[in-house]
Amino acid sequence: MSISRKRINILSIGLDGCLFNPQYDKHGECTDEKCHTIHSPPYSKSYQEWMQLGNKVFIDAVTKELAAKQYQQILLMVGDTRQSNMLDTLHHGSFPQQGNGFVALCTLGTILSETLKSSNTDVKVDGYLLADTYGNQPPGTSLQKYIHTHTASYNDPPWLIDTSLLSVLYAQIHKQASEHSEDEIVYDYYHGDAAILQALQDFCLANSDLIPHNVKLRLHHYAGAAITNHPDIQGTGIIDRNYHHNIKLMAQCAGVNEADIDDLSSLPYIIRPELIGAKSVLPTPPHPPPNFLTELTGDKLRQFKQQRQPASFFQRHKKAILIGAIIGAVLILAVLAVFTFGIAPAVIGGIAAATSLSTGAVIGIGAAAGAVAGAGLGMAGGAAVGAIVDHRAKKGTAAHQTSAPVVAASTTPVPAPAARPPSSTTRVARVIGVPAAQQAHADNVAFLCATTPLPHRQRINVRSVDFDGCIFNEDYCRNPQDSKRLLAYNETFLKTVSQEIRGNHYNDVIWMVGSSRQDKGTDMLNALHNKGSCFPALNRLCAEMQHRVPQTPCRVDRYLLADAYGNQPPGENFTRALGNASDYPFSEWLFDETKFSILYAQIHKIASENPDADVDYDFYDDREDILTSLQAIFTKHPDLIPHNVKLRLHHYDGRNIRQHIAIQGSGTIDNNYHNNVKFLAQCAGYDPTPGSASYRDAKSSFAEPLMAKKAPRLKTFMAKRQLWVPTPSMVVVAPLVLTR
Repeated sequence: MSISRKRINILSIGLDGCLFNPQYDKHGECTDEKCHTIHSPPYSKSYQEWMQLGNKVFIDAVTKELAAKQYQQILLMVGDTRQSNMLDTLHHGSFPQQGNGFVALCTLGTILSETLKSSNTDVKVDGYLLADTYGNQPPGTSLQKYIHTHTASYNDPPWLIDTSLLSVLYAQIHKQASEHSEDEIVYDYYHGDAAILQALQDFCLANSDLIPHNVKLRLHHYAGAAITNHPDIQGTGIIDRNYHHNIKLMAQCAGVNEADIDDLSSLPYIIRPELIGAKSVLPTPPHPPPNFLTELTGDKLRQFKQQRQPASFFQRHKKAILIGAIIGAVLILAVLAVFTFGIAPAVIGGIAAATSLSTGAVIGIGAAAGAVAGAGLGMAGGAAVGAIVDHRAKKGTAAHQTSAPVVAASTTPVPAPAARPPSSTTRVARVIGVPAAQQAHADNVAFLCATTPLPHRQRINVRSVDFDGCIFNEDYCRNPQDSKRLLAYNETFLKTVSQEIRGNHYNDVIWMVGSSRQDKGTDMLNALHNKGSCFPALNRLCAEMQHRVPQTPCRVDRYLLADAYGNQPPGENFTRALGNASDYPFSEWLFDETKFSILYAQIHKIASENPDADVDYDFYDDREDILTSLQAIFTKHPDLIPHNVKLRLHHYDGRNIRQHIAIQGSGTIDNNYHNNVKFLAQCAGYDPTPGSASYRDAKSSFAEPLMAKKAPRLKTFMAKRQLWVPTPSMVVVAPLVLTR
């Protein structure tokens, strides 16, 4: 990302049931006359107070995140069905205590602007409504007309109501992406209906190519109480600069015609004094409004993606071309003006004598011709700039599409941005003997460190792979005589991973055993049936990747959970197994069918060794039940993942790779993972003591007992785990207790 690239935040906010929530409605005890007066422009101070009291949780959370993220610009947009003046007015007339949505949005913008004044953040309201699109009006016309005129009756265009709000998100996202194509955009969407948000999440996760590559979509549930964050979704598609037209194409592909618009503006519904206080209800449309999400599936969705018309070159770059024309014309005229005081009189006189034209006519014609020529040159310059922008945008899109679509997920509460304490803090804590168990102080230090950007952060990539059914897939096992079968029957995997590594410019790539073969005994048992050992296979995969991406260092991390359970140095069992050390006392690991303990230990090992780096941890498995279980526990508890680690889960069975979800961690690094993985086993109800009966349980599973509702076992683990390795120089405040 270039240094000059701006970070822009879009807050698209639902009104009914979201901003206008039960807490906000408490001021409904006021008379309806007062409600109408207070909600009308110009905005009164008392309405700002109502807005702050009714949405204190929302305003506090959003302002804290905006202040921490330091966006250069923040834009507010209408995020629900009030996409036309008439529909908004109808809601206001029927529920006076809720108010006018446009006024509420502008008031919220004023509150955020005043709160963030010290950070010099530009906060504005983007007045684009879908009524502008269906009415063929410039974006923002409908809202601007209301705000500046505020008449009681309107003759404004309606919009084709989409109860799923998919068309609203699509149009708003692509509008902002087209206007800020060189910038990084975070689009936050808040709504009070959990069902709508879930449907949008499922659709966008499956169709991230409908979101521009420079936009991250974040869905949030807010209904007046706490804010619940859905998984983040990083766009992988191209920018639809012709969204103003293509939103109508979306309606057609969904089987809805513009002729079916319920023209609410034709209804005899005008806010008159005698209606105020009547508690009238919204008129019922002749048929239920359409839901684009339920209709836009299968062939209809493919049709929309294929038939979207790109904006013409002039539409995309008309601003640059027109500015170039003006600059060119002005420059030429300036040159002619200077020329007039030089040899111009003689030249003009000669032309006038030769053509029998007056001196004034010659000057006028020359100026006009010069201005036209200058404008032409300026337009050519503007077009060249547009071509360069197109080329850069094309390169950006291609870079995002070289790898599998990245779906970023974060359920971190908005008020608490993830802290990234630098390694210097870690070293100081060790030297002076401050126990890391003193979390209150440590968290404060981490937050202060997080506010200062760290230059030149390293980017680490971990590839933790399963073997049985995954790398050792069906085709691999059917061809035991083929000496090249490991690479030949994993070509899809190797090709995809090498493209991702090249595209992301990692500084280091680390390979780890993501299989249940976490000790030599399990590896030998599973090596039967023409599979072989996973340890040399992992080395071979790493060597092949190093050959394919020679510019990026690749290495194998030999850590196995047998090292932890046997109190041996990390990597010891792997190394001894490769050397066939027959006299070495190999350790066992406490089998975990869900692999939760494997991921926990590996993630924190890498994070503790690279606290100043950004780590992408990619885990591959062929079993959907394992991936689903891991997704559930880490999505619900992202604080189990260090703040500098992003977990990405993938399904791979030898043929296709399908990414499940990506989860950004929000927790503290567990430097004591080697001991805490045993404490995790104990919290799950197993005995980690070497030789105990728990080691003979071939079906032991950590995730289910830890997530059980009856006993808060995971909470116990989180509360009592000691995150630092005790040393003689440290006063241990909360020692690790391995008894239940």
